[in-house]
Amino acid sequence: MNKIIYSIAIILLMNMTSHSEIFYSLNVSIFPEKGILKGKASITSDKKENIKINLKGFKVYGIKEREFYTVSPEKTLSFSFEKQFKEPLITDNYIYLIKNWYPVVNSLAVYSLTVELPQDFTAISEAENIKERYSGNRKTVSFFFPYPTEAVHLIASRNFTVKEKYINGIKIKTYFFKEDKGLSDTYIRKAADYINLYQKLIGKFPYRTFSVVENLFPTGYSMPTFTLIGKQIIKYPFILNKSLPHEILHQWFGCSVYVDFQNGNWSEGLTTYLSDHFLDKDRASYRKNLILKYLAFVNKKNEYPLKDFVYKRNTVDEAIGYGKAAMFFHYLKFYLGDEVFLGSIRDFYLKNRFKRASWEDIETSFEKISKKDLSKLFDRWIKEKGMVKLDIQDISSYIDTDGLFKTKIKLDKDNDTVVSTHIQSYTDKYTFLIKKNIETLATEDVPLKLALDKEYNLFRNLKEDEIPPVLYFFLGDNSPVIFVEEKNKSLYKAVIDMFPTKKILFPRDFKYSLIKNKNVVVLGKNNPVLKRIIGKTIDENGTFIKGIKNPFSERKSIFVINTNSKEKLLFLIKKINHYGSYTFVNLEKKPEKTDSKKGIEVVLNEPAVVIDKRGFISFKSLLKQIKDMNVIYVGEQHTKFSHHTVQYQIIKSLYQEGVNIAIGMEMFGRRFQKYIDMYIHGKITEEDMLKKTHYFTQWKYDYNLYKPILRFAKKHRIPVLGLNIDNKIVEKVARKGIDSLSKEDFEKIPKKVDFSNLNYKNYLLRIFGIHSSKALKNFDFFYQSQVLWDETMAETISDYLKKNKNRTVIVLAGNGHLAFGYGIPDRVKRRLTVKQAIILNGEQPEKGKADYFVFPSDIKGISSKKLGIYVEETDKGLKVESVIKTSVAEKAGIRKGDIITAFNGQKINSLSDLKILLISPPEKSSITVLRKGKKITLTVLFR
Repeated sequence: MNKIIYSIAIILLMNMTSHSEIFYSLNVSIFPEKGILKGKASITSDKKENIKINLKGFKVYGIKEREFYTVSPEKTLSFSFEKQFKEPLITDNYIYLIKNWYPVVNSLAVYSLTVELPQDFTAISEAENIKERYSGNRKTVSFFFPYPTEAVHLIASRNFTVKEKYINGIKIKTYFFKEDKGLSDTYIRKAADYINLYQKLIGKFPYRTFSVVENLFPTGYSMPTFTLIGKQIIKYPFILNKSLPHEILHQWFGCSVYVDFQNGNWSEGLTTYLSDHFLDKDRASYRKNLILKYLAFVNKKNEYPLKDFVYKRNTVDEAIGYGKAAMFFHYLKFYLGDEVFLGSIRDFYLKNRFKRASWEDIETSFEKISKKDLSKLFDRWIKEKGMVKLDIQDISSYIDTDGLFKTKIKLDKDNDTVVSTHIQSYTDKYTFLIKKNIETLATEDVPLKLALDKEYNLFRNLKEDEIPPVLYFFLGDNSPVIFVEEKNKSLYKAVIDMFPTKKILFPRDFKYSLIKNKNVVVLGKNNPVLKRIIGKTIDENGTFIKGIKNPFSERKSIFVINTNSKEKLLFLIKKINHYGSYTFVNLEKKPEKTDSKKGIEVVLNEPAVVIDKRGFISFKSLLKQIKDMNVIYVGEQHTKFSHHTVQYQIIKSLYQEGVNIAIGMEMFGRRFQKYIDMYIHGKITEEDMLKKTHYFTQWKYDYNLYKPILRFAKKHRIPVLGLNIDNKIVEKVARKGIDSLSKEDFEKIPKKVDFSNLNYKNYLLRIFGIHSSKALKNFDFFYQSQVLWDETMAETISDYLKKNKNRTVIVLAGNGHLAFGYGIPDRVKRRLTVKQAIILNGEQPEKGKADYFVFPSDIKGISSKKLGIYVEETDKGLKVESVIKTSVAEKAGIRKGDIITAFNGQKINSLSDLKILLISPPEKSSITVLRKGKKITLTVLFR
């Protein structure tokens, strides 16, 4: 409701150029039995001033009507007036004088009001002090209010009971009708609580007294020093919990800082934001409802900017002046922060007390406290129509070379729009503030889902899946398509008459084209039209309205209304107006809301599909089931980034659950354990670790595949075990058999080796037949090398667990080493009694092959760069044997026979040196070669 009461005529009379102090002495006599008011007015000023006076509707004596009147310290304007009230504003028992009940001036004035009326009336007006004098059956009441104000109001009744209490230096009073006097203590206590709350937020309460006054009419108004609440609603809890704090806050904004209506009414939006919104338990949902209301009632034809909002005449004004304005104040708080926001509001209040203030004054305070130029932001919100622009133009996720998961997003938004963004992983949630139109967001987990503005900090258009079929859209559409059975047309007449430009159709007229992109009203739960749209009628009893998404429109709804009684239908229609944010209202049940998406959601990576022996399970269930294991084997296809993200996620999640883990890696030789430990404890760099562990000779796969795992382990000092045997031993056995090993090599292999598993041998035979090369012709030798490989890793794991019984080892190895338990798991179990779980990535499920099968969605990773050359290590450096056509190297000018000596200024002695530098080089790099004895530096461009 409009909280500050002025007629349109008063608003049009406002002149914002006056800075003088106007003094208005007003003496009135009221005769309730006749409905007559007589008065005398004296107006003066502390300096010469031309003023306008609204004399319309009055008999005036002592002055002639003119456009301007001049007042000054030497010139007092005095006149008498009389008014007969035709409306029931003055009755035998009640006086209600709000609009144009005396000749109002166009300027702020300090009023001295004296009222003569029957002695059994109790009167209230703007006042910090009230005095009464009695004479016969009449009394005179003087109201003392020492501050400039826009108008004075008068309420009086023979039926008031007054109660008052001093709380924290403020006199809090109630003027309640005798039948409601039992509410006084509760209202006084709640009023004190709200005043205390807002004093902490904004500053000292403007006045020494505050009164809650019961009104004969259904109102919710606020005037300086008191609020006026209708008798019809004063008992409802929402008045105490929502309306009362709203009206009390108006004492600061609207009743002491006044509104410059010529430049837009900011007061309702600010009060809505700091009361209704601030006190709501679910503020994000409250903000979303403000947006839904705007979308339902405001369109291109009736939309206007905030600067043109004056007061509430209809739901369009409410959606703009209250809703959009409240959302702007929220965005200022979100954009600038709580401290700046409250500091700005306090500054605005202190600077503009008892003055008319505009949006420009608010902007001035916010710019002062924030020390920012906010002119473009204010102009767009205040002077322009519409909503905030926000959409996703492009989005992708990948694993970067720094070992982090990255999400790159390009937004269509204004430059000063800040967007709250949430990314959901398997176990964690990440929050970002996006300020630029193109941003890259880094997470430590696989990003599964992104949501923009899920808290509704922005006043923006909503996506289809964010819009539930709320009743606002029923109330806000003047021309829906209505389907009614002919026999029920009279029963539902009250609904049909709600819509001035409706289109009424019968079920026989139904066509799908008629409901496309339309709001549809279906009258009757058994209306045959429903079967054509949703395949069934509505299984619900009673008088109700139910909102359903229109399947033939992205943003429209279908509203089914049912009743068997015209009287009940009228009551439902009345009730709907108070339940616009709901999707179902039944006179016999609690109203309901339909869930909808929160924020603009995008799926970045589908969660991995996990299967155990019982069927599909969630990733969280997998983690819960394996957390108590001694050894957890997580298989991989070596070149799949997605498989390594599953390994990483298991490691990270179990670590965060408090499991005391170690990581065993097939990728590292156990003879280099010292250097792995040094890296984990920060004693050597990643580059040194790769060199000292001979990563690129021990293991041929891209280090970027494993980087997130190694960096996480280092960050949290998680032990990493090199499991593998010396690759030269494996290669020698694969070519010449185990008997070809030297005595020195024999000392490096496990003492206990089991070749007896024929199932494993047959399994490897199939693999050998598919993948054997010219260098590996003898399967028996290949089998021996694989068993040595498996036994070494099993021995390393077992030895570690014997010394570290409180650890859980997570083993990362190729699927072939784990399937059916043949490779590593059975060999660990032979050495040690342990609880184990086998997890295979991307493998066809077979009985007994694994405990869990995981199928992750593909994720893009940035691989190490390739030059496109074949080289040979020489004493002088790396000799280029050949250059691949159209490769980076060819484009850079590298030739066959060149000796590579440096890359980006770092000396190259081996192929491993070059591979390490190619893990994550700058896009523009340099390479130095020797060509015919001369050093040449070439530019290499990686794209």
